[in-house]
Amino acid sequence: MKPVEVFAIVIRTVGLIVFLVATAILFWALLNLVLGGPASPGGGIIVGIPILLCGLWLLRGAPQLLAFAFPKEGGHMRLPVTKSAEHPAPDAK
Repeated sequence: MKPVEVFAIVIRTVGLIVFLVATAILFWALLNLVLGGPASPGGGIIVGIPILLCGLWLLRGAPQLLAFAFPKEGGHMRLPVTKSAEHPAPDAK
């Protein structure tokens, strides 16, 4: 594996962890809002939404971060395109 591919996997793994943490924060804040818990749920919602968005960005591959870390590769992974027998390419007419 190339270093850019390893870095992309690490970015997506961190994104998954951040996304799960943000989901837990928002779950408890919304549960606190619905059930009327002792704390104000607004703080959890205000904190959870930006963390959730950052986690989603990292899960999508964070192309700007990848471009900054690996400028010579163009900052994005070029995956090989394979033709499968199940889905043939449309004929160009």
